[in-house]
Amino acid sequence: MIQKPDTCLYCDEPYWAIGLCRFHWGRWRHRRPMEAERNYNQLNNGWIHEEYRHICAPDGSEPREHRWLMKQYLKRDLHVDEVVHHKNGIKTDNRIENLEVISRAEHTRLHLKQESISRICQICGESFIRPSYQNWRVIKTCSQSCKLKLIWQVRRAS
Repeated sequence: MIQKPDTCLYCDEPYWAIGLCRFHWGRWRHRRPMEAERNYNQLNNGWIHEEYRHICAPDGSEPREHRWLMKQYLKRDLHVDEVVHHKNGIKTDNRIENLEVISRAEHTRLHLKQESISRICQICGESFIRPSYQNWRVIKTCSQSCKLKLIWQVRRAS
């Protein structure tokens, strides 16, 4: 018979689930790094997840740093419709002068205005342009027919 551990596999906290304490179980569940320390007194102690910096806030939450900083700066909670935008586009640059609060609709319009990116089709070699809002993922082909050819090439290779 397998005996359950009394303490977490990563720290000395009591066991909660799958051999982890509540803190590390939450990290495992949300695919966050396990090695991050639990230091809620030091704001610079954080990690980067999905390109954004997360911190251990004094209240025990783990928010994105730019949203937490703006909340402290404005001395109020952010509304659901408010987005904290990085002016220079660098998602880890969380200086107050680089952050601005705008509506979700305005934020979408702002990103739609960005320049389109020119690419070269991996199948036919033709140059093509996609609007910036379609560049959230890497687009490798100029058309649907080239995309299908690329999919079949990948399938044959594997």
